[in-house]
Amino acid sequence: MAEVTFNEGWRASASKTASDYATAYNATTGTVYQNPSGLLCEHQAVFPGGSYLRFNIYRTFLYWNTSVLPDDAIISNVDLQIYVANKWAARTYNIVVQNGQPNFPNKPAITSDYLRSRYSGNGGQIASDDITVDAWNTITFNTDGRNWINKEGWTKLVLRIDREINGDAPVTPSEGGDNAEGVQIYFHPEEMVYTKLIITFTSISVQNVRAENNPTFARTILFGNITGEFVITERGFEYLIQDTEPSAEDTGIEIKETKESGFEAGEYSLKNKTLYDQQYIADNIVWWFRSYCKDDAENRYIAESWMKNLPNIITLDMTNINYNKADGNGLIISEGASELSRRGFEVKHEYSGSYMDSWKFEIAGFEGELENKTTEGAGGVIIDFYWAGDLVKTVLETAGLALGAFVITIGEMLFGWPVMDDCLIDGKAYKCRAFADNEFGRVYGEDIDFSTPTRTYFSENPPTIGELTIVKNEIIENLPVGITASRRGFRYGTTETADEFDVHENGSFTNGPYSMMLVDLLPDTTYYIYAYIVVEGIVYEGTLETITTDPEDTEDSDEYPTPHYSPHGQDYREIETKVFAEVLASIGIIEFSGGKKTLPIVNHLIQTNSDAKTIADNYLNRFKLAKTRMTVTFPTPLPFEREDTVDFSYGALLFKEDDKGVVHFKEDGAGVSVLMDKISMIIKKINSVGLDKTETSVDYTAVLDLEHE
Repeated sequence: MAEVTFNEGWRASASKTASDYATAYNATTGTVYQNPSGLLCEHQAVFPGGSYLRFNIYRTFLYWNTSVLPDDAIISNVDLQIYVANKWAARTYNIVVQNGQPNFPNKPAITSDYLRSRYSGNGGQIASDDITVDAWNTITFNTDGRNWINKEGWTKLVLRIDREINGDAPVTPSEGGDNAEGVQIYFHPEEMVYTKLIITFTSISVQNVRAENNPTFARTILFGNITGEFVITERGFEYLIQDTEPSAEDTGIEIKETKESGFEAGEYSLKNKTLYDQQYIADNIVWWFRSYCKDDAENRYIAESWMKNLPNIITLDMTNINYNKADGNGLIISEGASELSRRGFEVKHEYSGSYMDSWKFEIAGFEGELENKTTEGAGGVIIDFYWAGDLVKTVLETAGLALGAFVITIGEMLFGWPVMDDCLIDGKAYKCRAFADNEFGRVYGEDIDFSTPTRTYFSENPPTIGELTIVKNEIIENLPVGITASRRGFRYGTTETADEFDVHENGSFTNGPYSMMLVDLLPDTTYYIYAYIVVEGIVYEGTLETITTDPEDTEDSDEYPTPHYSPHGQDYREIETKVFAEVLASIGIIEFSGGKKTLPIVNHLIQTNSDAKTIADNYLNRFKLAKTRMTVTFPTPLPFEREDTVDFSYGALLFKEDDKGVVHFKEDGAGVSVLMDKISMIIKKINSVGLDKTETSVDYTAVLDLEHE
């Protein structure tokens, strides 16, 4: 129980004087005395000085700001205490408390407050015989009076004499005689606090507590809490499955229990009355519940809001972004219906590029499946093969999971090297979102876009260009102390979709310049070139550079400039530094060959050997036809069987350079790219024989699996 005393209210009186009682009793307005030092209730008939008859009626108004009471307070007792200075009456009467609340606010009081239809009821009274002069007198409110207390603002009460309420006119005294039928009461004019309003109440509160999953028995148990001193005859929960929070006016499915003798206040669950709906057991399904109870008067009390089973979380921003790390900032608003088990951030990179380049993401802790994709040019010719998909990494915390803002560093800066275990990769765009888990599932915040700055490892030097060669110069930079590259070199070709070559040297390389010669090139042809280094098995490339060789018959006294030394101090004209000449099967050839893969062709050749490219090309042309598949169509049943021999002939695609030196396959191309040689193949399997029918013909179609004999 709690008690509040209101010592200082606001007060007023309204009065009417008339020569007949009906006029005074039924008047719609009267004279108002706002906040006087004392108050008067009066209902009398007098002959002032014995000259004329006069009827006086006074009605008194009391105001208190009772908004300090809790909204859920159940008022059990209200005492109005008044300090009486004087009373006079020839007849017995009662002082009655009436409700002025329907017409509130009228503060300060106005002349129309005198109108008796503006207040009504009997909230409590005191008889004149029970009133003690110069003392506090208590009027205890009944149920109606307690219900007039306004917990949201001001409470307005009216004091009247019961004879006046009933319209019982005073007996007219004889002229010049005593006012024998009059009644009066004066409230103490000297007291600063002349009235007190003492309210005793119980604060009833219903709270949502938590929920628990029991996957063994496929049920969810809800918990609530009830506080307050009253008889609880019913308690239970409402629940709803929906994404958005229900409003206070919404209702859900009820589960409850009743007890006529009443339950004790405190935390409760419904024991066997649990949720058996499988949707409440499934992860990441959003549902809500709230507690409620009823008292023995059927009053219903509910929790202030609905409780969500899953947490609420916001992704704030990304700060302290560096080459391979960034700080994720999140905000957990609520943990949901159970304790948090984890929180963290999920970082996604929308990958598109070489399958080889995706390895660095795997080392950095990213996971995901990449799908092989193609790009088609004019006429439906495939001009590019690449891998694409979402690569995701997760960082999380499992301890200290308090509500509010939190920060987790994503990535590491070990030894200053940008690609290590559990890191970000420089120069990449990412999406990041915060998440939080509890036993009912995981909730994500919104995606935040951010990018790591690019860290370059090459500073280009101008190349030396010849008719059949390009001497490519490069400078390695920004390698941290203690970090070395195990390989440096260049990869190059006429188009990135065709077979490309690679020249490199292995060793242990730090920051500094290096140069290599790209040989066996075609005159007046544009090549793409990438400088690269390999560190800890990961390839780091420079930017794409396109270079066009000199036209044929260009005068050049020395195609290999003098002096031009390798990093080992050898003049290229001496042809003593060995490098690798490599050719790799492109994704297109691998797909064309039924998915067969091979290691790179590595030929340890003298760099300027004019046969290096020819040897590599010959091998690749044979490799890609070692096994293949072809579709054939005949107007008759197939004229061959398994183990028969068929001949392949040359196939070609036309290509043409654009104005930027980039090669594209085009029907009106100026050049030809040979795809296959003439070669004899053995039919190892005949698949999918079918008929293609038209109105005039029937064709037999089959898919042949071939192998080189």
